Amino acid sequence: MLKELCEKKESRKVIIFFLSAYVMPWILFPWIKSEEVSGVWAQWVMTLPAAGIIWGKWYVEGTRKDFFQKVFIVGSLCYAVYAVFCVAGVVPRQYIETGADIVIIPFSVLLFFYCILFSNEKLYPFKNRKKMIIIVLSAMGYSILMGVIGDSAFHIGKQLLFEMGSVFNVLVLSGLCFMGEEYAWRGHLQKKLQGYLGKRKGVILLGILWEIWHIPLWFGYFHFEQMSGGLVVVIILRFVNVIGLAIFLGWVYMKTENVWLCALLHGMNNQNNMLGTTVEILPGIPIGAIIQPIILWTFLFSKVYKKEISAKEE
Repeated sequence: MLKELCEKKESRKVIIFFLSAYVMPWILFPWIKSEEVSGVWAQWVMTLPAAGIIWGKWYVEGTRKDFFQKVFIVGSLCYAVYAVFCVAGVVPRQYIETGADIVIIPFSVLLFFYCILFSNEKLYPFKNRKKMIIIVLSAMGYSILMGVIGDSAFHIGKQLLFEMGSVFNVLVLSGLCFMGEEYAWRGHLQKKLQGYLGKRKGVILLGILWEIWHIPLWFGYFHFEQMSGGLVVVIILRFVNVIGLAIFLGWVYMKTENVWLCALLHGMNNQNNMLGTTVEILPGIPIGAIIQPIILWTFLFSKVYKKEISAKEE
């Protein structure tokens, strides 16, 4: 009886997460036309995986005491209202980006400093700080290397300043968005899937699910249909790259148990153009789209992926 009850509760959590993360993004999709509006919509979509996890916990467990979760849900809802205003044309185009910052930044700052001052160890932004520093510096070095490979006009000094600004931007000013993904993908779902399938199969499945979640963004934000590399090729490369990123971020999370670090690396990957788009190995295919997954997939054979975990461990 207890087992059946637990399975029923888990099923409800999965349904709520699926509705939030995979169904909600399509609600405003038909009205996404301008680049400015699609950017706001994409940022709102980033908050939905974590919102789905939190809504599921609240519905099944009936507890709403966690301040981080409350702030996150309020932030996500406020941004949803703002996205609707943008789609409806209430917000003038020239003010859309500024308005988005006005909504995102206060909630992001509140989440970050709350986690520093009051949260439990699981959400402390600088957990395992020594490993965190080494990993972040390595990521910066990789980004600079890809810049050197991909752009003959690349300036290391300027890129280093950009990298440092990116760290502040992701951690402090954009946490509502990047934690919106990482709180769900790494912070909750990774260990669940790895517990049932094993670390390697679990993280690969997570990468597949993560990219499937991106499907609305393929045409509403990334505009795959306009890319010269060919839609099928671009989609295949996306899956290979995103699964590789899931493997790497999975490795990071298992090494540090720091979900903020995963959010930071996720943001750095998005903002720093690590694929090196200037040099194309094939028409429309940047060289980094081939190099990056090769590097990221090698983490699947690291020591941390060899030791398995309990099927019910959370």
